[in-house]
Amino acid sequence: MVPKNSDPAEQEPGDEAVEAERELVEADLASRSEQVQFLSLASLELAALPDDADLFGFVADKLAALLDGAIVTVSEIVGARSHVRAVRGLGRLQGPVTKALGHAPEGLWVPSDGHEAPARRPGMIVELSTDLKAPSRGGLPKRIAAILRSVLGVKSVSVIYLDWKGESFGSIAIVLRRGARIEHPDIVETFARNVTHAFHARNARDSLRRVEVRHRLLLEGMDHVVATTTPRGVVTYMSPSITRFGGIDAEEMLGRSLGEFFLDEPGHPSALELMRGMVREGKQVTFEALFKAREREPVPVEIEAHPVLEKGRVVEVHGVMRNVTQRRQAEEERRKL
Repeated sequence: MVPKNSDPAEQEPGDEAVEAERELVEADLASRSEQVQFLSLASLELAALPDDADLFGFVADKLAALLDGAIVTVSEIVGARSHVRAVRGLGRLQGPVTKALGHAPEGLWVPSDGHEAPARRPGMIVELSTDLKAPSRGGLPKRIAAILRSVLGVKSVSVIYLDWKGESFGSIAIVLRRGARIEHPDIVETFARNVTHAFHARNARDSLRRVEVRHRLLLEGMDHVVATTTPRGVVTYMSPSITRFGGIDAEEMLGRSLGEFFLDEPGHPSALELMRGMVREGKQVTFEALFKAREREPVPVEIEAHPVLEKGRVVEVHGVMRNVTQRRQAEEERRKL
């Protein structure tokens, strides 16, 4: 290959074509490198996006910035219905499109109810024709197609379906102006797959939070107390119902020995001794003890403790503590009869 600074007079006739091709290849590689860097940073931002941030708006912003001059519509699919969540790039076209539509546009393409979409290719770009004579399958709703052709002069819309385990939860529609194209579709598709994972990671965290809230409400409403300890009897969890039960804040008990909260009854092994015996044997135990309630009489309780085993070793103890005051009183009255 002839160096770029060679004297043009000394170049062979075919060298100019080779040089031009080389420059095109270099420009394409530079463009690809810039887009890869842009979407790599966008993917990192996506992963760090707070759960209360607008995910759909973020996606629309990044793709509109990457695809200069494009109109990007991001929609969420819930059940059989689609809902536009973000539109970017309409700008000065807002007026003409509004006039053609008869109302302000939510977006220039949405997988509308009753419109038969083409075969789904999750995470891959699908081209939808705007030819008004095309059959409905793989085409666009006629009114939208007419607007795209007359106002924008485009003949197709690029759509990426956001799918998870066979179900579509959203779509990204990209409308390019006449003559424009997506230079490196594989990069955009990779970003779309990252969006899919971010969306479902967020949903998984939301589901976990809902489970935790329900769990907390359930534990707070219980009459008995749920607790976990280490094998040595150090408290690692105490349900909020302990406050109503014994006048002690649950947080106050964390990190302290369970034995601190029980009175020893003459002639009976202590609660901590019974727990340690259970750990040695690896078997469930049920026993009664006196809980040290704050600023009130000790509370007779029944404790049911279960060892949690891993590879034959006790790694944690789960326990349920119930107030048995009424039962003890009834037993005492029977003994007096």
